[in-house]
Amino acid sequence: VSQSRYCSRVTKTNIKPSTINALEMLMNTLVVDYNFKTDLETPKIGFIAEDTHPLLSTPQQNSVDITNCIGTIIKSIQELYSMIKE
Repeated sequence: VSQSRYCSRVTKTNIKPSTINALEMLMNTLVVDYNFKTDLETPKIGFIAEDTHPLLSTPQQNSVDITNCIGTIIKSIQELYSMIKE
């Protein structure tokens, strides 16, 4: 199933503007350098799902929720822009 299909209004309910402080959430997220145990040669940058805010990972906190991550990043940019504009 395409990811874009889940972005449609027809698949959602309870739609309202987010009130979460996205910038604060991201500022409290530890970004780490790491390697996958199966690929010690390729450096990666990211975060550890178990150590993040629950909205940034799956309910089991064992994987990233990419949709929430993207939404949080976009909202953080909006918050920063509002601060700069003031």
